[in-house]
Amino acid sequence: MYLTGAWNDDLIVTIVAYREGAAVSTTTHTLSATAPTLVTLNLSQIDRVNMSAAGGTSHGYPTGGGVGWVHFAMDNLDISFNLPPTGVTATAGNAQATVAFTPPRPMRQTRSRATRPAAPRRAAAPPSAPMAPAAPSWFPA
Repeated sequence: MYLTGAWNDDLIVTIVAYREGAAVSTTTHTLSATAPTLVTLNLSQIDRVNMSAAGGTSHGYPTGGGVGWVHFAMDNLDISFNLPPTGVTATAGNAQATVAFTPPRPMRQTRSRATRPAAPRRAAAPPSAPMAPAAPSWFPA
């Protein structure tokens, strides 16, 4: 993904990845207000990511910048799953973005026909006398 400071240069963005409520990865990135920064995380087995921004100095845009203007832009976020998610929630707050995933429940294990025990076979019916086919109702007698 690419991150860019919306108003401030030297904006500090901290990205924390969680697994079952415990932080498993924390990275910090310094952003420019004029050029995107490529951020590659390569995380696996996570269920929540929190991004927060702080600091920086005003780039000098006519409006905005400085203290309290800690917004950042994000582009080309690529999320891959080994299994389809049951839900993805994205929320945005003042200088903070949270993406949460609800992993799918494990699939029920089923046995294939090859490993299933064979069903008991029914006894064959005794042979009966052959029966002549019935003539169709439109056939002359």
